[in-house]
Amino acid sequence: MLMALMNTNFQSIIIFLALSIVIGNSAPSGNLTQAEDSARAETCGKDHLNPTVTNSSQQWYGSIKHKDSNTVFPALMISSRHLLASTEVFKGYEKFYQILIDVECSIKMGSLPVPKELLNRLEVEVAGTPAPFILRAYAVLFCDVKERIKNGFMSYPMILEVNQEYEGSPPCLWIDPRIHLEPSLDIHDTVNGTFVHHKIVVNHTEKPTHNFGDFLTVNSIKGETGGAFVEVMNGRTILLGIGGSNSKTASNPKWFYSLNLLRDALCHLVGVCRFTTVIVPEVTTTTSPKPSTTFLKPEAKPTTIAATPQPIALPTSAPSTAPGDPDPLEIPRQKILITTPETWKSQQIPNPRPEIDDDEEYGEYLALKKDGRKREILELSMISLIFVILLF
Repeated sequence: MLMALMNTNFQSIIIFLALSIVIGNSAPSGNLTQAEDSARAETCGKDHLNPTVTNSSQQWYGSIKHKDSNTVFPALMISSRHLLASTEVFKGYEKFYQILIDVECSIKMGSLPVPKELLNRLEVEVAGTPAPFILRAYAVLFCDVKERIKNGFMSYPMILEVNQEYEGSPPCLWIDPRIHLEPSLDIHDTVNGTFVHHKIVVNHTEKPTHNFGDFLTVNSIKGETGGAFVEVMNGRTILLGIGGSNSKTASNPKWFYSLNLLRDALCHLVGVCRFTTVIVPEVTTTTSPKPSTTFLKPEAKPTTIAATPQPIALPTSAPSTAPGDPDPLEIPRQKILITTPETWKSQQIPNPRPEIDDDEEYGEYLALKKDGRKREILELSMISLIFVILLF
């Protein structure tokens, strides 16, 4: 009898310890720390998508959908717990999408938190693994495409954080306004629930560089929204842009938001700050088919919202790079203005690399979650102690 009681007590202690370990080792959350961001940048780009498969959730290329819809959109992993997607996932199902259309802005870029009750209506999956729930999300607003948003041609990009720690190597994030076009670029997208891939051939001018600017337009081949616009350089997959065109829009060309345009929002909102500079090698001039892409950039400080960004001339000479420059490099960030559409009053970001999230509500959420874990551990301790006493 005594031996049975001892065995029971021992089992109770083991169960208590196991529960404590589970509670104390939840997935990380919040902005990436500097160490996490550095590790991401140093190991990025090693996973390459297989263009021959039809599965829309392979490696870093995931999917997102509204629970009331069968339409699947791309969700691109940019860190182990952060993804890029399109706000089009809300179109036709949530009033929030109309709010994004109606917001008036007077600056280049703003951000709007997605209401938490809407996050429960989204389903995210990466590499065949669903995320139990989405912790937070932000719509990133750009005044330069406001008219295209109102006319239904485009949707804003969205940054999400999930409570799932995904493994693998997300693509490197491109930052340099110069791009080496060799000799074609890849587009990965989801059309009617099927993963598709095709190459975009771009004509080489006298020098192998072009100015990517803030947006890229591509003539549609398979009716896609854009998805992931990537280049493979030195064996590493580099994400150049994310599609912004709406899937049910028949117009051409399709628009992409460049990562160069999104860099400030990514760093400020989720701590993804280290991007990649592509060092351009010397190559000989070649002749290629007529280009199917156009590089566009809006005016630096528009006073009014233009219907479309204005094109700029492509550079005619390659940028000078000192021999022996490392690849990739982290480029020093510039201070920017990011506002929320409730007031649209500019606020200077105090630190180009924030240590923590500036969202007070989310900070309170993390603090409450931490306190909740402590209370759970204390309650379990008390229950286990009472249980052991009763057994004796």
